[in-house]
This record gives sequence, structure tokens and C-alpha cells, in this order.
Amino acid sequence: MTLKDLHIYNSLSNSKEKFKSIEKGSIGMYVCGPTVYSDVHLGNCRTFISFDVIYRYFIHLGYKVRYVRNITDVDDKIIEASNKNNESIKSLTTIIIKYFHEDLKYLNCLVGPIPRLFIHTFSTELEFYTIKLFRMNNKWWPIFETDFTADL
Repeated sequence: MTLKDLHIYNSLSNSKEKFKSIEKGSIGMYVCGPTVYSDVHLGNCRTFISFDVIYRYFIHLGYKVRYVRNITDVDDKIIEASNKNNESIKSLTTIIIKYFHEDLKYLNCLVGPIPRLFIHTFSTELEFYTIKLFRMNNKWWPIFETDFTADL
């Protein structure tokens, strides 16, 4: 299969440049998904549709694409909504995730096997940490980030 050329505007060089994937013939896409405390709205859908078009275009050009979209299911807004609705976080997020996938199908977005990413944030006296866990191939994979710019 021959890959077609793609030129993308680079705001750093102020010019169009030929796109080169890190791994020949493959592309990895990470797109932020919803924080599942309520139904998605039109503004959310714009993001999902836009990246669905980009995803489809890369496939059209002949690339193998690995598309990852996170779903944040632990957040202050989620805790507040579950308390307000008098339901568990798990039951709230499960139904909102179900509605989210139904909305994507209604919008004709391609919904493939997307690893689910859980984001948990906590702090100590000295540092703020974000631990991201995602499940892929029936294994949990942690990603650790430290934010030293946080106001202590």
C-alpha cells in the first residue's frame, strides 16, 4: 500500500510542511474525551466530529491509525452530580458513558476499541500528582506526571 502525501501548516515555521509519522505507515492519535457528569453538548460534539474526520482521512491516506480517547470518570463535577442525584459515581458515569457512545453512533462517528483512561488527582505538602491509568489488552498501565508549577 502506498501512502499519499499530506501537508500540514506548522505555526512554528509559519509554513506548510510534509507530514511524517514517527513510525512509517502508522499514526497514534490521542484526543481528550468527556468528563462524564452530564450529557455531552454541541460544543463537545464538535471536537469528536472534527477528530473523527481527521481519523478517517488518515485511514483514507493509507495509514494504520491507533485512536485513543480518554473518559474522565473521577472529578469534582462528577462527585457533585452524583451527590445531587443521590446515586453512586459508578452508576452515574456508567450511564453517561453509555449515552456518550450512543451519541457518537448517532453522529456517525467511528467508535472503535478505545482504551478507557481513568484520571485521579491527589496532593501532598510538596507536590501535586496526576496518576493516569488506562486499560489495554486486559492490563492496567500507569502514567505518572508531576506538576511543580502548582501554587502550594
